[in-house]
Amino acid sequence: MRAFLSAGLLCVALAGPAAASGYSLLNAGIAARSHSDADETIRLMTLAIAAPDLPSRFLPVAYLDRGEAYDDKKQYDPAIADFTNCLRLKPDSFYCYSQRASSYGEEKKYDAELADISAAIQLRPDLAIGYLMRGAVNADANKMDAAVADFTAAISIEPDSMPAYFLRGEIYRLQLKFDAAQSDLDKVVDLNPKDPDGYFARALIYQDRGKLRDALDDLETGLKYEPGDFDGRLHAGLVEWELGRFDDAAVTFEQVVKIRPANAYGVLWLDIARLKAGNADDDLLRNAAGLDGVKWPAPIIAVFLGKSLPGQAIKAANSGTPDIVQNQTCEADFYVGEWQLLHRNADIAKPLLQAAAANCPHDFVELPAAVAELKRLS
Repeated sequence: MRAFLSAGLLCVALAGPAAASGYSLLNAGIAARSHSDADETIRLMTLAIAAPDLPSRFLPVAYLDRGEAYDDKKQYDPAIADFTNCLRLKPDSFYCYSQRASSYGEEKKYDAELADISAAIQLRPDLAIGYLMRGAVNADANKMDAAVADFTAAISIEPDSMPAYFLRGEIYRLQLKFDAAQSDLDKVVDLNPKDPDGYFARALIYQDRGKLRDALDDLETGLKYEPGDFDGRLHAGLVEWELGRFDDAAVTFEQVVKIRPANAYGVLWLDIARLKAGNADDDLLRNAAGLDGVKWPAPIIAVFLGKSLPGQAIKAANSGTPDIVQNQTCEADFYVGEWQLLHRNADIAKPLLQAAAANCPHDFVELPAAVAELKRLS
């Protein structure tokens, strides 16, 4: 989330008698920035900075705007250099600190990013945006308690800060604090009832709490506002599948595959739902043609296509860093378990599904799917 000073505010700051060509170039650069014309902003601000008649008090503005333009073009090194020059000339600039922090983050220089955001907060502790930025960095660094504290501080400054409620609610969900999570996501939906993301996020909480029909209601509402959302549509199909509505799930997964034909998981779920519904055809064969034949989950796809044995997919999962192995093993256990179940090998399927239910990360869709399948088996 990027903080910036609007062109309007800058123009107010620059009000006064014209300072000749340097000043004119600066104003033209501000206008280009307001129209999101990065190349023209860079060109004009470069000329303004070089102009001998531009008063030095305006140089921080020129560096800030040019740095933002470089950042827009994903040219982070020159952006950081410009924000650093801005701070050299104006060391009390909240905006230069926050913008440099954003660029540091894009370059994955997280310690520098966090230091700049903290400096920005010290300068303007009354602005929620600083706490939002630091909260996001802390969340990425898995410092969840610190992130919650930052988002709470942002809410204390801006009681209707939808991003703060949304991000804090997501952390509460991962911490399994479902009451607190739902309270925050309820607030998100109340603040902006036409934003699909609030419904999609709250649906996850309902799903975690076993309130599948409430989850599906939220997903359907969100999809009314964003019908082409891949994740929302996939999630809706998964909830229908958990409810045992396999025909409905198959229809939803068909839409998922239309949105992203090359997504292997959509293809897998379409095949599984159709097989569960007793409507098997050559969907997997037809849709698998556009899938990556090497990248994970290719070994699982190969099993469903009959080109590989189940044990080979389980073995292929044990490749990569420990985190990757955990994630791939979760998926291999679940999907191979489903394959075994579809082939009437329940005795082989059950321990695989139990392993997925026990070991899948909390935010993996295979976890609730494995739990739902085990309930059906019992």
